[in-house]
Formats: sequence, C-alpha cells, structure tokens
Amino acid sequence: MSDLGNRANVNSAIDLLLDDLQPDEAIQPSDHNTLLKNILDTLANGLSVTLRTGNTTSGQNVEITAGDSIDFGNSGFLGSLVPNTLTANRQYDLPDTTGTIALLSDIPSADNIYTADGTIGTNRVATITDSLRFRDLSTSLDVVKINGSGEFELSAGGSIYGKMFTNGKWALGGSTTIGSQSGITLHKNTLIKSESDSSSNIAFQVTDTSNSGFFRIYGDKRLLFGNTSFVSTENISLQKPTAIKGIGTSGSSALAIYDNDTTPNKLWDFLDNGNVNLGSDSSVVLSGNNLTFDCGTTGKFVINGSNTTENQVFTFQHNGNTSFLLTKEGKIQNTDVFGNDVLDMTNISKTSGIILNTSLAQVFSPQLLFRKSTSDANGVRITTSSTSEETKWQRTSSLNYVHQIKSGTTTNIVNFFNQGWSNSQGLIVGSGAKVGSEDISLQGDTLLNENVNMPNLPTSATGLSSGDLWNDGGTVKIA
Repeated sequence: MSDLGNRANVNSAIDLLLDDLQPDEAIQPSDHNTLLKNILDTLANGLSVTLRTGNTTSGQNVEITAGDSIDFGNSGFLGSLVPNTLTANRQYDLPDTTGTIALLSDIPSADNIYTADGTIGTNRVATITDSLRFRDLSTSLDVVKINGSGEFELSAGGSIYGKMFTNGKWALGGSTTIGSQSGITLHKNTLIKSESDSSSNIAFQVTDTSNSGFFRIYGDKRLLFGNTSFVSTENISLQKPTAIKGIGTSGSSALAIYDNDTTPNKLWDFLDNGNVNLGSDSSVVLSGNNLTFDCGTTGKFVINGSNTTENQVFTFQHNGNTSFLLTKEGKIQNTDVFGNDVLDMTNISKTSGIILNTSLAQVFSPQLLFRKSTSDANGVRITTSSTSEETKWQRTSSLNYVHQIKSGTTTNIVNFFNQGWSNSQGLIVGSGAKVGSEDISLQGDTLLNENVNMPNLPTSATGLSSGDLWNDGGTVKIA
C-alpha cells in the first residue's frame, strides 16, 4: 500500500470507493481493499493523526493553502493570519522573548525617532560599550562617531575633521593635536567674524587664568596686546616688551614701515644687520624735547659720506634755508646767515665759545693758545682777565717766553727778545733790513710823545758812528 500524498488524492479515492458500492464488472473487491488501504495509510501518516494523538507536530509542517488562513476564535470572533502574495519562499522568525506582538499601527509614529521626529524621555542613559556611529546613507561613511572611551569624532568623506580626546583637548580640521600644551589645535584656515564693527565689541580675546584679557581684536579692526585698554588712539597697541627677529640673512628686512599710498612706498626699513634704510625724506619732530645720542665708553657718532654723490652730508636749516652744513670732505659751510652770525658756538652765558659773523670774529675764553700741534711746546698764548690782557710768544712753557705784550690796571709791559737777540737779527721797525749793525732799527719818521730816558749814552763822540747820540755834559748831541 502507499500514501496518497495529499488531500486531493484522498478525496478522489474516497469518491471512487463510494461510487463502486454497487458491484460491477469493472471494479473487483480487491480494488476496493486497495483504495481503502491507501486512504487509511494516508490518514495514518498525516498531521491530523498526529494532532489527534498529541499537541506537537512531530516533525510535520503545517501548510496553509493559498487563500486559507489560521483562525483564532475568541469572544465569538475570529482572528485570522493571512500571508500576502508570495513571490518566493519566506521565513518569519519569532523573537526569543515573552511579550505582545504589536502591529505597525500600534507603534505611535511620534515616538519612533528612527522614522520621524520624537522626544527622548528625561534622564535616559545610553551606555556605549564600543562605539556609536551616525553614517551618511548614500556613502555608508561615518559622519559622527562616539567611542565608548569618551572620544568624539566629526568626519566628512571618510576623513576626520574634528575630534575631542579623552583629556578634553580638541583637534579641528584634522585628527591630531600639536604640542603638549595645545588645548585646541586648528588644522585649517580659520575665519572669525565679528558680531559688530563697534569699537567696544571684542571679536577675539585671549585671557589669563584670572579671565583678564591680554590679547584682543576689536570689531573696528584695532589690536591690543599685553593689557586690557589702549594707551591713546592707536590702532595697534603693544604694551609688553617686544622683540622683532629677522630671517637671519644679513641685510634682509626685519621690520619695514610703509605709507598708505595706492602703491605703498617703503619709508623706513630696519635690517637684520642693524642698519636702517630710508625710502623717503624723514623728519624727527622733537616738540620741545631732547634727542640724545649716548656713545657710552667707546661708541662714536659717525657720518660716512664715502659713497654719496651729494656734496653735503649734514645740514642745519632755519626757516627752510640751510644755515650750516658739513660736506663729505669734512668742510663746514654756511649758506644762509641768521642775523649777522655765520657761526655761533658759545655757551648760554656767552662766556665761552666762538662767534663768527659778517663783520667780527670773537673768541670767548680766559686763555687762547696757538700751537703747531699738541706735542709742540712753542706757540702764542693770549690771556685775558677782568684787569689785564697779555700776549706771549712762548717757548717750552708759559714762563719761558720770547716776546710779551701786557696791559692792565697796574702794569703795562712790552718785552721783545726776553731771552736775548735771536740770530743777531735784532728789532727792525719800518723796513725789511737793518741800516747797519744796529740791534734795534727804527726806519722812518718816529714820534716820541713822552719822556725818553737814555741813562747810558756815551759821554764822548770817540768811536761813534755818524748819527749816534752822545751825552756832552747833559746835552744830547749827534755824532
């Protein structure tokens, strides 16, 4: 005997058996037995026998024919399970948990944060054991990643452009920090836009640990460094010691100052080697203050005119005119006389110095010495005081003089050849040579308007030359 396989075959066998209850020649009794046996075998092996004898399927599947359903009766009603039209074999797995199976319509859409906006209740805690990732649906690349360690990453196109580390440091524009003291590392060009252009608006500020600002950028484009307020009306205020370091190439620019022309012109250029180049004429306005150059113990103030093509290298001006200039050869010139003075180098009280003007040269000093050099002792010394004036032609010292002319309130002196005659030249007045062998030669008309004392005149004409004077018993005679 054999299993008929399905309900349709069983129904056909039953119908055939029932139709042949009246014996005929076509169906023999043995055929009836065979049909009946097949029907019984099929029923004995089917799920119906299993379910009638117990509550398990014993390895048999329940197959619901298309269009049929599994019905659950309750309170006079039926609950039917009906599958949709299937295009392939499907399997529906029930979860390994106890609970109520809800329909999609039973889940409020407002509470489903995966499909619509929703509200997460108060004090909800999500424990991350590995990482939580938010990805771009179109690329499957991470956009936001939260690691269980506490790190937080922002990404785009597969690259990390923002990261918060477990120590609280941040990297923006990249994924690494630079240096041990970098709280925030910026890897990209950074734009900070001011909220307003007001002079009181601080667009960017750095503070110390006491929250006192020491670096500020204001909305009106002013910059303040080293303090919390400006000194005056400056746009850039540096209020701490400031060092400007060049690139290390001698002669290269370390600091340059330009004007505000459309094409800026360089006015001052401070170089790496300590030199300063001027790009245009410049003035230092002292406004009543002093400008002092302190040379220290070995310093010099040098004006080097070696390479200039201009004649003048140092100039004083008055009312726009040059009153005193120094040429590159070291010559002093005056092109515009202030009053009558060509050169006035005196102290405030006019007790010491030199004045040269168009009509007079004056030297103010208690003593004036002319010498060939500082190592030469010979010279002419002129001394003045409130009571006397004196001129000495001296040798080796002020006491060893050759000629002396002195006038004063108590003594008047004219002393020539104090050390004796020099080379037997004698004193010649009125000519370039002596008449004879005389020591003092007065040639030309001579006027003596005072007494003449000649106590040592010869008392005899014997041995005298023609024209010599001699004393003849109190009478002066000419030989």
